[in-house]
Amino acid sequence: MTMGRMIRVLAAVVASSCGALLHSCGAAEVPEGVTERYLGRVDGSLHHFLKSATSQGCHLATVMKVGLKMTVVVDAQAGPKYDEIPKASVVFSSDGKRFAYTARKGDRWLVVVDGQPGAEHDRMADGSPLFSPDGSRIAYVAKEGDKSFVVVDGQRGPEYDEVGDWGRLLFSLDGKRLAYSARQEHKWLVVIEGQPGPVYDGIMERTPVFSPDGERVAYGAKKADKWLVVLDGQPGPEYDGIMERDSCLQP
Repeated sequence: MTMGRMIRVLAAVVASSCGALLHSCGAAEVPEGVTERYLGRVDGSLHHFLKSATSQGCHLATVMKVGLKMTVVVDAQAGPKYDEIPKASVVFSSDGKRFAYTARKGDRWLVVVDGQPGAEHDRMADGSPLFSPDGSRIAYVAKEGDKSFVVVDGQRGPEYDEVGDWGRLLFSLDGKRLAYSARQEHKWLVVIEGQPGPVYDGIMERTPVFSPDGERVAYGAKKADKWLVVLDGQPGPEYDGIMERDSCLQP
């Protein structure tokens, strides 16, 4: 089977509001109820595909190997070629209008957003770039030497020894605020919109969390052998421990 046929069958899924099942590439006929739309031919081998289905339409991204290089094809439009593109890094915004992925160029790494390459770095943290819930912003964790930092909308933030909880970043639901924990030497802190908070001996896993309206933020912190909750920058009473429940903070 030619790669043109592969792209054609995948396009059929897109045109049918991103149906739940991918039709067998070896079948001669397109499934009943699917309107086929030929998007074009891309020569290469298919490594991974990702579909995005929203009320505003459907899109398809495929990670392709072309010779010794790799590229991401979005709706049959091929992007730049790189030495490596981790398939798990390809991500669409929640509305399907934007896409991003990490790529390696020689011994340097970068994030490609909507087909445009960003700044190059020594390394990238595991995981995909993160879009805000409304799709207007994007953030990721990068490394230079032994320092880690967060890049938000192309702007590099302060450097730390580690960005905590496996590089976890969190946007508020309205997309206006970004928070994450970080380590500086032997102390931990929470950074909100680039502003560092007070230092503690540890930050509770899976925190910070935002309230649904994005106005308030809370996290668990360790101070010596005690734990406390910090709400909007103000520390609460100290306890022997804090029980984990869920990550929802009510306004």
